[in-house]
This record gives sequence, structure tokens and C-alpha cells, in this order.
Amino acid sequence: MKKFKVTVTRVDEYEIEIDENNLDKEIDFPENSEPIDLAKYLALTWMRTEGKYFKEGYGYIKELDKDGKVKGIPYTKEDGEFGYPLPDDRYTTGITVKPLSQDEDYEIDAIVVS
Repeated sequence: MKKFKVTVTRVDEYEIEIDENNLDKEIDFPENSEPIDLAKYLALTWMRTEGKYFKEGYGYIKELDKDGKVKGIPYTKEDGEFGYPLPDDRYTTGITVKPLSQDEDYEIDAIVVS
């Protein structure tokens, strides 16, 4: 039996637009922080929750495809039925995320431990 230590380094890139004047009041955005801090945190959240539509603490954020069009996402209606696409008024205002590359650029290193 052999044991390996494997390191995967992944590079994701996002274009994140934050409109401070139109930012949803429900967002937990610390008073003294800068929009770039929120952008960094959103990028990390996006990477960690890839494939999930609802982002805890942020709600439904508009995600643009590579052509700049809003990706339609499914949602659960009040009656429990599924709907598609999510109505525009259900998105969190003031934030748009456009993944430029996700899980496309990575490096894998492995060493034998024993």
C-alpha cells in the first residue's frame, strides 16, 4: 500500500459588479469595509458553493454567462412548486457575478508519503 499527499491548486476568475447605491439592505456588509472586500468574499463564496443557486447571507445573486446574459435559475414558489426562471425581483440588488473561468485552470502535484 502507498500513501500520497496530493495538492490541487485551482485558479478561478470572476468579474464582480457591486453597486453601493443600490445594494440590498439585507446584505451583511460591514460599515467600514470597502466594496473590494465584499468582492473578494463573494468570489470565495462563489467558488465554495459552485452549483448552488442560493448564497447564504446574500440570497439569489445574478450570475452572467460568458456572453453577459443572466443565467436563469430554478426556484421554489410559495406553494412549493418549482418555477423557472427566477423572477427579476427575487434577485439581490446591487451585485452581479460573471465567472470568467471556473475550475478550468488547475495544477496537481503529488508526492509519495509512504
